[in-house]
Amino acid sequence: MIIMETPCQKIVWDLVPAIRASLAIELVNKGQSQAASAKLLGIAPSAVSQYISGKRGYRIEFQGETK
Repeated sequence: MIIMETPCQKIVWDLVPAIRASLAIELVNKGQSQAASAKLLGIAPSAVSQYISGKRGYRIEFQGETK
């Protein structure tokens, strides 16, 4: 039996975390603390740490103009 992901599942599991990861990394690189970045994004500081370390949001990487 083949189990296929729905478009909504793909967005929730891949795209949204990739967007959050990109934003978290950019905020921290621009001088925001992880705690401040988490507050701005409405997520836990531990999630920001995982985005920065590549444990979350790593499935899609934005390039060029998209980034």
